[in-house]
Amino acid sequence: MRVTIAIFALCMQWTAARVTFTHSVILDEFDFKGQSSLTVDGLCADTCRIYASITPESRKLTDNILIQTAKGFKTLSAVADLRDASTNQKLFLEINNIPILTIVNGNSGDAAGPLVIYIVNQAATYYGSAQVYEAEGLDRAPAPVQSITVLSARPFTITEASYAPMGVIARLAGFDALGYMTETCPNLYYLIAQPFPGFSLTINAPIVSLLYDVQQFHFPAGEIKATIGISHTNQMGQSGFINSPGYHGCTGKPAYRSSLYDMTSPILEQITDPNPQSISYDVVTNSDRDHALIVRNSAGTEIGEFSDTGDVAQMSQVTDKSLKFSWTPTVDTYFLVRYNSTA
Repeated sequence: MRVTIAIFALCMQWTAARVTFTHSVILDEFDFKGQSSLTVDGLCADTCRIYASITPESRKLTDNILIQTAKGFKTLSAVADLRDASTNQKLFLEINNIPILTIVNGNSGDAAGPLVIYIVNQAATYYGSAQVYEAEGLDRAPAPVQSITVLSARPFTITEASYAPMGVIARLAGFDALGYMTETCPNLYYLIAQPFPGFSLTINAPIVSLLYDVQQFHFPAGEIKATIGISHTNQMGQSGFINSPGYHGCTGKPAYRSSLYDMTSPILEQITDPNPQSISYDVVTNSDRDHALIVRNSAGTEIGEFSDTGDVAQMSQVTDKSLKFSWTPTVDTYFLVRYNSTA
């Protein structure tokens, strides 16, 4: 059974790099490649915070990317290294009263490697309360929290153990995009459960933010861990998503980019469970029919073909223990699958 429902408009241009929100911007290596400097207007005119994540391989390059401060410049590597030893939370570079922030690329040939910079203004939702972590080394014991943001210049997997009753949403954006109606970013994960079953989410993007329903549930979040790397075969959850590299679903914003994202090879993603489950899923893609997203069941039979969905998501329902999603990227194309199941 297939029906179409209007959910959200999704537009992007893969060729653009800077991803700008109302109170923040997320920068990547392509913002710096071929550029001796770049500027960020307005976000730091009063007060902003800058968080960063790099890879070990890109450190030699990020040593030469310099962020303007009132007292001179600070290297991007130094900002990425800021961390509270007692909590393992990422710390930030705070900037005050710089209306036009300059970031200089001092590398030969204006080179750059994988990186993510999250610059967020003090007007952002959860600015003073969000907990921010680096994916590598994340191992957070159960404790109360309302919002968590995890950064990584490399794709990663984040898990939360089963624990007390809780409601959780996840978006591939910063904590400033978690507020109600603050940004048109979809909930890629959304579950209210008693007890909360935990999750394992593949994050093929530089950032993910979690929001916990602390108004309804007065319990700690379960143990949260992250590991660098992703799998293309994953245990089916009660809620989950699959996306093309860097695609977040936020209306009118370009996808995140990285030289670590493979946008040339065919993609095959699979969700599985030992037992058949009732699965509902919706698909958004701008691929043409020759490069449609194909869905197959556990027997290998094609049960869905999705292309050029435009401003509506195509929803389907099936009962099975496994679904496979195959897709071939072309220039400026994307897909996003969100699902719920009885697993």
